[in-house]
Amino acid sequence: MLAPEETKIATLLNFEQLNREGHWEGEYTVRRKDGSTIPVHITNTYLKDAAGDNIGFIGISEDIREQQKARAALLASEERFRRSLDDMLEGCMIIDRDWNYIYLNDTSAKHGHAKREELLGKNMLQMYPGVEQTELFSHYRECMEKCIPQHFESSYIFPDSGIEWFELSVQSASEGIFVLSIDITERKNAELALEKARSELEERVLERTAELNKSNEALQKALKSRDEFLAAVSHELRTPLTAILGMAEILQLKGASSMTEKQLESIGSINKSGKRLLEVVNDVLDYSRLQSGSARVFVTTCSLSAVCLEALKAITPKAASKNQQTHFSIQPELVSLRTDERRLHQALMYLLGNASKFTGESGEIGIEVMGDEAGKRVAITVWDTGIGVQQEDFPRLFRPFVQLDASLARQYEGTGLGLALVKQISILLGGDVTVESEFGKGSRFTLTLPWEK
Repeated sequence: MLAPEETKIATLLNFEQLNREGHWEGEYTVRRKDGSTIPVHITNTYLKDAAGDNIGFIGISEDIREQQKARAALLASEERFRRSLDDMLEGCMIIDRDWNYIYLNDTSAKHGHAKREELLGKNMLQMYPGVEQTELFSHYRECMEKCIPQHFESSYIFPDSGIEWFELSVQSASEGIFVLSIDITERKNAELALEKARSELEERVLERTAELNKSNEALQKALKSRDEFLAAVSHELRTPLTAILGMAEILQLKGASSMTEKQLESIGSINKSGKRLLEVVNDVLDYSRLQSGSARVFVTTCSLSAVCLEALKAITPKAASKNQQTHFSIQPELVSLRTDERRLHQALMYLLGNASKFTGESGEIGIEVMGDEAGKRVAITVWDTGIGVQQEDFPRLFRPFVQLDASLARQYEGTGLGLALVKQISILLGGDVTVESEFGKGSRFTLTLPWEK
């Protein structure tokens, strides 16, 4: 409770205002009887009679120590909040409804290429002429007028540095709008550089693709010309070779009694070399037809067992000359399929011929057939216990006119067309050919074909 003299002092100090307005209130620090002081809020109001004359006043005092503590705490909290905003790496600013900067931290001022004191209290529209025509200002206005939060990316052209990019979040506030900004210029420049690089790469890829297509067309024309040339040459060679072989056979049959042993040996050499040359010509001609796509397929239902056994029978004399054993197994028994029997037999003969050629004395060769009814595939494997193939040579196996080793070319005769022909035949029959081999221990060439009964 206030001491009488303190109340009197407070009243006298504001008597003029009381007379003028008929009401007065204010905060004071008053001393109590025990000598202590407290903050109070005092309100004085005149009392009037019926005639409107002042007959006295009523005074009310309120202890405001708790309110002052709460106010001090609020001010301290606001100060801490302001300091935290000042220290943020992101830009923070508050713009009132007249577009004046009423708060901004150093980062936000830096985003505007200015200092805080240069912008604080200034009008944004005057500081940045033309900003009203930007997308950024339209987002600010949307939030200011409709209280709709905005989150967007925006660019601004500064005379000294060019285009700079910012990511902005805008929220409505009691004073106007609160803006949080992040400088993303470096990221946007990186994105633009990446997009430019990607576009340039796409252009280079298109150019390179066009060049490759052009080169491929030229290569296809060259290959076609090569195949046509091989076919023509093979045909021209085949006709006189046939005549030479015919004459050699007649001489062997009719001149056996009148010719010397040396003459007969020479005719036999002519016959043998001619047949070998005819085989080469036939292989080249066949390969050119398969490669050019002019080879035809005659599909019939055939016994796979019979085709395989016939091929083994044909290779038996060659295998027997080297004391080689031949083997055959088939599962399920008596598998039949629809395919070109002649082409299948041809492929098996090439594979068996290679198997016998590259297998030494007393070695083994064979055919193994496995039918996969569920997968509708048949796997025909020609295997041997010969010299095998090194892993690094696998990619070259099915190329035409290739011998894997010069020493092999000297030791084993051949054009290198056999496996290339097997590859083309497998494709022609709708299948493929693969190889498994261990150098020095043998090889397994597997011809996989569609199984159609």
